[in-house]
Amino acid sequence: MPNTVRQAIIALWVTIALGAVIAVIDKRMGTVSEGMFCGFLFIYGASCIFPYKLSRRSNPTRYVFAILTVIGYGVKLVVSSQFLGDDPSILLKNDETADKIEEPPFLEYPFYQGFQLGGRKGGDLVAV
Repeated sequence: MPNTVRQAIIALWVTIALGAVIAVIDKRMGTVSEGMFCGFLFIYGASCIFPYKLSRRSNPTRYVFAILTVIGYGVKLVVSSQFLGDDPSILLKNDETADKIEEPPFLEYPFYQGFQLGGRKGGDLVAV
């Protein structure tokens, strides 16, 4: 087996092991329920099939792993593309709609209007 393939399989094992350890830590901290914890462990256990079969040079496993990888990237692209056009400053909680969008004032602090305009009133400015 080529060295790069061996390293990739070791990386898969490490990723699965880290995921399982994080699931145990989350369970101990109480951030996940019992059902979610069992679901995570089932998924990590089923995921162990891939590095094992890939290390045995199974072609069908390579195809399935490649297809699942492409599907995973596709899901990431679809989810992230939904947020590309959104301006985070106008996102509202619970699908609320904004009644009115307020425009910022021309001057930041109207009390200091004279200072911001160089000590002159707006109509006294002369273009040179």
